[in-house]
Amino acid sequence: QVLEQTPLVLRESEDTEGGNSTIHQFITKPAGMTALQITRAGVVLAEARASTSAPQLHGVTAAYDNQGPALAISINATDADNDPLRFSVQFSNDNGATWRTLRVNEGSFSFTVNPRFLPGGAQCLIRVIASDGFNSATATSAAFELPGHAPEPFIGGVRAGQRLPFGSTESLLGFALDAEDGSLPAA
Repeated sequence: QVLEQTPLVLRESEDTEGGNSTIHQFITKPAGMTALQITRAGVVLAEARASTSAPQLHGVTAAYDNQGPALAISINATDADNDPLRFSVQFSNDNGATWRTLRVNEGSFSFTVNPRFLPGGAQCLIRVIASDGFNSATATSAAFELPGHAPEPFIGGVRAGQRLPFGSTESLLGFALDAEDGSLPAA
């Protein structure tokens, strides 16, 4: 019995070998769903069946170290069926009002993120969605503080250490990235 049909969004990837691709698409799981099929013209191309147990997320911790600077993220998760778990990791600097994705299909239970381009805030959160390939669970870290960042300027059109003669007419491009306010206009 078909409970729902959803178009699949496909994008070509240049870094796959042997024609294999990974699909990352969130869909709403209808009540009673026990299998997911990818079909084309009525032919089943791939199928995933639900295991008995969903993943369990027992906690997510995030610790900022200003000496790195680094944001250490640890995930405590299990799966009673011993299915391999993959994680989508998201960041919020406004207590969960908005989220930005940091990692998709992450297989590690702990890793470090460079917070260089993450906006600072006093109510930052990490949200993790754990998946066994079919079932999922979600958990959010306790709030933590991440300091703001000054805009980072970049100049294009010259190589590092290159000197331009006085009066030259080279075209340069200057811009700045600001984690809190977005990109600043090019000059």
